[in-house]
Amino acid sequence: MLDSEGLDRSRLPERDRVLATPARKDTTMGTITVPKAIENFIAANNAHDAEALLAVFNDEATVFDDGKTYTSGGEIRAWIQSHLIDPKIVLTPISFENDRLIASGAGQYPGSPLPFAFTFATKDDLVTDLSIEPA
Repeated sequence: MLDSEGLDRSRLPERDRVLATPARKDTTMGTITVPKAIENFIAANNAHDAEALLAVFNDEATVFDDGKTYTSGGEIRAWIQSHLIDPKIVLTPISFENDRLIASGAGQYPGSPLPFAFTFATKDDLVTDLSIEPA
């Protein structure tokens, strides 16, 4: 479960956990409730874990970002590395409504942090489509 800072504390020893992880499909992040797939996306992103981030997407997922569409696992893996991991992006959720997450994206890029809109389609707790644009 992500805390209000967008961090997954479930990997910490029990004595160090601030929040317990609920067994729910939707998770409350502060006052924002998001589907499990989106929670997993944010947690893997903020942990800078490329493999966990790739595992959030189903095999036929598409990502649209910076005017390009990424469709294969290899393309999405390269996008994850170049757009999220290398610049050390940390997402802080601002709002979520109608499958659209508005989050502040801080990292090693000019103008950081900036707000972004992430529009998700999910199925079976996996991301099937993701479109990202400036918010």
